[in-house]
Amino acid sequence: MHEVSLVSELIRLAVEERDRSAEGKRILRLTVGVGELSCANPEALRFAFETLSPGTVVEGAQLEIEKTPIIGRCQDCGEAAELDDTFGPCPKCGGKEVRLEGQFDVRLKSIEVED
Repeated sequence: MHEVSLVSELIRLAVEERDRSAEGKRILRLTVGVGELSCANPEALRFAFETLSPGTVVEGAQLEIEKTPIIGRCQDCGEAAELDDTFGPCPKCGGKEVRLEGQFDVRLKSIEVED
């Protein structure tokens, strides 16, 4: 279950960012982007967060998960577009050389801290 290590790193990053911008304040929410092709299960991420957060500065914080759509950049026309099919042609020009961008990762998008 690699979600445990992902959440552990997300908590570390959230604390690091909090210490840099709002030291000592409680973290209320973490917003995480999960790429459609990341193989990270949102429910397993939630479970890992509930398991790892007690006793940390994110205890009681909400974990908001946003799915990142599959985006492809056409090597023929240069356009980037959301894809329904990872192996399909460019929806703009029909080109066959489409490279996927940023769907394989899990990212900490933002944190919300108390006022």
